[in-house]
Amino acid sequence: MRWEYLDLRLATLEIAVTRTMAGNRKVVEKDAKTEAGERVLPVPLPLTFPLKKLRHQQIPEKLAAGEAYEDTGWAVVDELGRPVNTRQLREQVYRLMAELNRRQFCLCGARHSCLSYLKNNGVPDHILAAVHGDIL
Repeated sequence: MRWEYLDLRLATLEIAVTRTMAGNRKVVEKDAKTEAGERVLPVPLPLTFPLKKLRHQQIPEKLAAGEAYEDTGWAVVDELGRPVNTRQLREQVYRLMAELNRRQFCLCGARHSCLSYLKNNGVPDHILAAVHGDIL
């Protein structure tokens, strides 16, 4: 997700660009697959604070890196501003699972876990449906 598509004041996220991995090596950026995939989603309240915190965390990182910082506009980046790809994310999560002595599981289930978390924290069903990709 790019910061330009996220409006924390209105708590909305526009889905316009996706990043996927081809062959677990090459990052591919492209438009959403379908017209239904291009949509504006409400950002549930439990997510607004962590996103604001992440945004503010990147300011000192950018200052510390100086000219080495790549201002790519992506929200999930490393300390030099380079976007994190799904392989890197998966490796970091698996490392964390090992450090915490937790069972390793496939991250494809994280989408459903996220939806369960949002539902258990009072996010209305119509917002869950939009986040899941169901047409409203």
